[in-house]
Amino acid sequence: MKDGYFDYCKECEKKRNSISRENNRKRNENRDIFDGTKKRCSLCQEYKERTKKNWYKTISTKDGLSGYCKTCKTKENKIHLDNRIKRNQVKDPYNKTLKYCSLCRKWKERNKRIWNKNISTSDGLHGICKICQSLQNKKRKYNLDPEEFYILLKNQNSRCKICGNLLTNNINIDHNHKTGEIRGLLCNSCNRALGYFKDNPMILYKAITYLRGMSDVF
Repeated sequence: MKDGYFDYCKECEKKRNSISRENNRKRNENRDIFDGTKKRCSLCQEYKERTKKNWYKTISTKDGLSGYCKTCKTKENKIHLDNRIKRNQVKDPYNKTLKYCSLCRKWKERNKRIWNKNISTSDGLHGICKICQSLQNKKRKYNLDPEEFYILLKNQNSRCKICGNLLTNNINIDHNHKTGEIRGLLCNSCNRALGYFKDNPMILYKAITYLRGMSDVF
């Protein structure tokens, strides 16, 4: 092929192609002895009629039918499901009362308050908790990695930087809207309050003096 020509001449190449086609035709005839009316299951090796009763549909094969018959496919699926349940039982030492978040690496209770639903998982819950999901969504906006977030949360003893209440869910990342600098972690109420007061210390001071009952503010 270095000179740009095949190793065989044109006549020999045609003979080789015709022999190859003939051999393929014979193999296909031997495979399908029922002239396309039946199909052999690759697991139980039985020939069964090509009907919806015996075969599942699939787009990955030439004939559009699964390689296993319905009976064998059902058995295989049951075996895989049983093995998956056993693996999950070994992974979960808390007997399904808690679930492990793969991002923050903590065991948390299995409830809707902490986990979002996900129909693609065996337990119907997402692989990471709501807090970590929220962090992933806000990573682009605040440029804050989950690891950095948990360091910040630990420095605040898991409490709001303003009111001091314990932060569980709906943790808000407070930042300077002009510079983008992160100021701390706040609860939902305190974060909304700053937004209502437009981050203006003067308005906040007026609100404080109003609550104290002072008439002459300035």
